[in-house]
Amino acid sequence: MRVLKRLLLGVAIVLVLLAAGLAVLVWTFDANAYRAEIAAAVEQRTGREFALDGELSLTIYPWLGLAMEQARLGNAPGFGDAPMARVERVHLAARLWPLLSGDVELGRVTLRGLRLRLARAADGTTNWQDLAFAPAQPRVVAVAQPAEGAGAPAWLRQARLAGLEVIDAEVIWSDLRSGQELALEAMDLTAEDIRLGRSVPLETDGNVKLPGEMTAGFDLSTRVQVDEALARATADDIELIAEVSGPGIPAGRQRATVTGALSADLAAKRVDVTPLTLTWGPVEATGEMAVDAGGAAPTVRGRLDLAQFDPGEVFETLEMALPETGDPQALESARGELRFAFADGRLAVPELKLVLDQSTLTGNAMVAAFAPPDVRFDLSLDAIDADRYLPPGSEEETAPTPGQAAAGAGGNALEPLRNLRLDGRFAAGSITAGGTELTEVNAQVKAENGVMRVHPLRAKVYGGQYEGDVTVDARGDEPTFKLNEKLSRIDAEPLVQQFAGKDLLRGLGSLSLDVTASGTGLDAWLGSATGRADFRFENGAVKGMNLAQQLRGAVQRLEGESAPEVEVRETDFTELTGSMRIEDGVVRNDDLAASSPLLRVNGEGKANLRDRTVNYLLTVNVVNTLTGQGGDPLDKLRRIPVPVRIKGPLLEPDITLDLQAALTARQREKVEKKQEAIKQDVQEERDRAREELQEKRDEAKQKAQEKLEKKLEGLLNR
Repeated sequence: MRVLKRLLLGVAIVLVLLAAGLAVLVWTFDANAYRAEIAAAVEQRTGREFALDGELSLTIYPWLGLAMEQARLGNAPGFGDAPMARVERVHLAARLWPLLSGDVELGRVTLRGLRLRLARAADGTTNWQDLAFAPAQPRVVAVAQPAEGAGAPAWLRQARLAGLEVIDAEVIWSDLRSGQELALEAMDLTAEDIRLGRSVPLETDGNVKLPGEMTAGFDLSTRVQVDEALARATADDIELIAEVSGPGIPAGRQRATVTGALSADLAAKRVDVTPLTLTWGPVEATGEMAVDAGGAAPTVRGRLDLAQFDPGEVFETLEMALPETGDPQALESARGELRFAFADGRLAVPELKLVLDQSTLTGNAMVAAFAPPDVRFDLSLDAIDADRYLPPGSEEETAPTPGQAAAGAGGNALEPLRNLRLDGRFAAGSITAGGTELTEVNAQVKAENGVMRVHPLRAKVYGGQYEGDVTVDARGDEPTFKLNEKLSRIDAEPLVQQFAGKDLLRGLGSLSLDVTASGTGLDAWLGSATGRADFRFENGAVKGMNLAQQLRGAVQRLEGESAPEVEVRETDFTELTGSMRIEDGVVRNDDLAASSPLLRVNGEGKANLRDRTVNYLLTVNVVNTLTGQGGDPLDKLRRIPVPVRIKGPLLEPDITLDLQAALTARQREKVEKKQEAIKQDVQEERDRAREELQEKRDEAKQKAQEKLEKKLEGLLNR
């Protein structure tokens, strides 16, 4: 018992002496005296300038702690004079007694006012890659390696961190190669009771400054757990709220929420995110994602399912008015789904499905490169009526051919084309636009070095076939367009009605157009159009005038008779052909030819697309009676060329029929023919008189010759 008392007394004395010694150490130890040595050690290990401009303080019991203020680490050469890292205050501490027994029990670690500048130079080097945390002449120290699969060492498995707190941190990223700069500001982070094998609550928030005076705020909360083997990590109950604000954001700000959970295989370097939910206004997307960094390059794979939503609610979220549509039941529902994969800088979408109301778009796409963009796609649309989505009355406007629609983008809309590489196919079962339905649409699109070509481009339209070859060149100061289009065996009536806005022509037709244009907007294209066009129509009629009845009425009025009203206002033809030369918006036609059992029509003239005027002359010949169109025979006009002048506004010209001139010319022709006949008769009479006189002379001469010969013969016989 006496021995035990002495032993306890000895232990007590030792503890008192130890406590007294620690008290004296804390009282007399000045950590600031070692700032130069600390700075030199950091500089030796990092190769950077390091400075401690603030106070250093040390605590011993019950926590072995260190507090450091106003520390800064210099930047790498070539990245400016501003320090790479700066911190206002750092405080960390560990319990002394557990530390003496081999256990690590840290208190709350606080990091306040961190300022970190990360940068990449134009040559790709970064301002952190030269950091070398090793002495110039490292010592060789034998370290026992843990057995494979042993996981974390015992001290780490038993280590505890009461908490981590980051206050008002700022991280600036500058990429001198791309000119991009991002700033993470006012970031706070807290984590409580951190140890392996335990679910640790973590919260962080802050703001990211984006280009264009935009800011993205975020607020993240989750529970993180790393197992003791350091093989797996999980993050459950993830909730990320992001809000983007700025002058370029609809309604000034937009908010989205991401929820889900992730698990990571640290050994295999694989992360799985499932489930994953993204919510923005009325839009909710669910899916999953896997990130694999175990290979030569990281890969990302996943899928997203876009739940059905009301597009009208999207416009409300954007604080935008819902577009007025021709069909009040348009824009009622939308949904989608896709699978994606990212590897080696390529984004692939092997399966894509988007549904808008009753229209479904399916296919696949790939972004082979992002800078400059290199996009491949193969998309198919079942059917869409675009007129449903246009304002009421828009379907009455002129509907372009597929080629004109492909070339329809101009101005700034073509600016991205200069750096775009595109290779894809688009097919559609049916597209209705401007009241015109195109079926079996197929288009191949290629773009490179500022030139986009759509070829082949095919569709069935107006009961016939359309084929196009369209090129858009955006390399110059203004875009240029080349269209080579053909329409074969089409119904001309809806075509002309659609483009002219009037019912002018019917029949079965074929047309071809090979033209170039430049500029921005319809006026510039029409004014610069240059090329050629050909047309041929069969078994149809020109509507708006009955040329045969107009001729008949004109003759009757010239003869003082009353002309009946025109019953049918159209002129039939069996064939109508012609070609056009187009130069700087002026269309010239010199070979118009139309024929029917009744008429033969030829024409020549020009139309100016700049001021929308026409000046044209038709020459009409009646080759048969008018009975075929309900009129009486007009033999007086048979074979008489009748001029018809068409002049004025292109769509509302004045039509003048000069029948008087035709008849006067006909009478003049008859008089001239009569005079010619009289002259011919007189000449013939003169020729006949000359012949008779010559015959009499020849006869008299012959008789005199015979008489002379008889006299000579009598003299010789004597």
